[in-house]
Amino acid sequence: PQLIVTATDTTICRGSNTYLNAIGANNYQLTPQSSLAYPFQDTTLAAPTTTTTYTLIGIINSCYDTAYITINVISPPIPVINYNGFILVSNLNGTIQWNLNGNPLTGETNDSLWVMQNGQNTVTYTDTNGCTSLSNAINVTNTGIAEYSYSELNVYPNPMTEESVIELPYSMDG
Repeated sequence: PQLIVTATDTTICRGSNTYLNAIGANNYQLTPQSSLAYPFQDTTLAAPTTTTTYTLIGIINSCYDTAYITINVISPPIPVINYNGFILVSNLNGTIQWNLNGNPLTGETNDSLWVMQNGQNTVTYTDTNGCTSLSNAINVTNTGIAEYSYSELNVYPNPMTEESVIELPYSMDG
């Protein structure tokens, strides 16, 4: 037999998959089997975690043939977040997205983030191939200032976003 093995994609991102399709025989065996859904069928789903060369053995009328296909796996670097006061900084720049509690923060695509809310902060990095990686979470719990009640001074809102109001019991006029 003359075996042919093809893939829907020969380059995938880590965590993705591709279909392998074999033709030219009656019975098939693909190896290594650990990342294959159905290693003994003519079509199977492959989900390798590293670049892998698959070997296809095909049998027809007691004759054997072998074919090979390599699936390249792209693993982008994983961003690391440095935390300094109220500023988070990613060690990677380029196409990044900051997230709070698993949700993207609208417009936050720079390599640094001024923290405005408590919660789990992560950054998603996307490489030039469209592959993504996610940083470990940094839990921020110290935004805002402690509530302070003084009968002659009021500061609000707390926590503040862009502006705050300070009320004094006396006039500032000279």
